[in-house]
Amino acid sequence: MKAQQLKNAILQLAIQGKLVAQDPNDEPASVLLERIQKEKVRLIAEGKIKKSKKTATASAFEPPFEIPESWVWVRLGDIILENIGGGTPSKSNPNFWNGSVPWASVKDLDKDNIYFSSTIDSISTEGLNNSSSNLIPKNNVIICTRMGLGKIAINKIDVAINQDLRAIILPNDIEKLYLIYFFKTLNLQGQGLTVKGLPIEELNSTYFPLPPTAEQHRIVQKIEAVFAEIEKL
Repeated sequence: MKAQQLKNAILQLAIQGKLVAQDPNDEPASVLLERIQKEKVRLIAEGKIKKSKKTATASAFEPPFEIPESWVWVRLGDIILENIGGGTPSKSNPNFWNGSVPWASVKDLDKDNIYFSSTIDSISTEGLNNSSSNLIPKNNVIICTRMGLGKIAINKIDVAINQDLRAIILPNDIEKLYLIYFFKTLNLQGQGLTVKGLPIEELNSTYFPLPPTAEQHRIVQKIEAVFAEIEKL
């Protein structure tokens, strides 16, 4: 079995709760979900985040696999605090470009790297303020939803993003790396005749096997340990 095939098999075990043992002392994921939903209501009421778009209407959910009792199936939209898009400053205005603000596009994300700390292009503060681009604070999840569908990474620097990317802002109790490893198990096809894309509604509607927070961390640690061994081989 090739290394990538082995890694894919490990990820499948991970998201099914078969990679690490469950701890009965962990707070159940149902309690975690309830806390996240209360946090979202509070942040919306305080005007700190916008109410997310409704998830697409779907037929009765049939789980693709069984999960441990302490886990729950949720939709990604249930645990994402905010989903932020981007844009491109006008290329005809030189004052908007080559400034001090790193500006990320699909070419800055690498499928083999979970993190990125630099960008090929940069824009000015003027360019940022005069476009639909948004500045994303460091240590958030950035995904490609149009060109480069399937790429996902964590920004290690504050970065503006273009229209092919979206920033996924998660609660502190969601392990970003667990979400990324789950995302890598998806078979994303995208929609659209010209540019394949992943609409926000479809992303929010994606079902996600949510473990307790402590188990999310154990899963990530185990994945990284096993992946390191695979690389040695």
